Amino acid sequence: MTPFPAPHDPTTGTTPHSDLVVVGGVPGAGKSTVIASVAQAPGVAALDPDHLRAPVARRWPAVPPRAYRWAIHTVHTVLVWAAVLTGPRLLRHWPGRAARVLLVHETAIRRTRRRLLLRAAVRRGWRPTLLLVDATRDEAIAGQQARGRVVHPLAFDRHWTRWTDLRSTQILRQLDGAEEPWDTRLAPRGFALPVLVATVGVGALTAQAA
Repeated sequence: MTPFPAPHDPTTGTTPHSDLVVVGGVPGAGKSTVIASVAQAPGVAALDPDHLRAPVARRWPAVPPRAYRWAIHTVHTVLVWAAVLTGPRLLRHWPGRAARVLLVHETAIRRTRRRLLLRAAVRRGWRPTLLLVDATRDEAIAGQQARGRVVHPLAFDRHWTRWTDLRSTQILRQLDGAEEPWDTRLAPRGFALPVLVATVGVGALTAQAA
């Protein structure tokens, strides 16, 4: 695990370090915000449940989000697994434009689900990076309130317990020098965007600066 990315090698041009970036963290940590910040950059594709939620909210504004949350998450999960199992060739045929990196919104705090997804990505030929957005509990709750979708306190307690276990495990793995077949980066919430920009390559950085 690297807490911050190594300097990008300018000789590689726009070739990304990774062609699949899984952005994880507790609800309200800012996963969707950081993905949205680079999702429109050249060569970047994204799978985020907000892309599904927004048109539903516009069409049926009177329906509370909790009524269709399960459906949004189910469809998003299916799309993520379909993309991962298709492999990197999917990027050449991304709807509307070819891409070179795919950003995926995934809490990543459930150990079995996280490892299954990333191991499947490696087997299918992706070069995955797991970017963990490290928010404090208060920051995450404030993030939920700001977006207008607050997780039930008992459910959030379960999320938080899994997150603290994951965070501790990743730090211990770094200290022990343990390696996984994917790169893991733990970034404080305020630094998640520059870390993501460095991960996807110079092209995204140029787009953000424009």
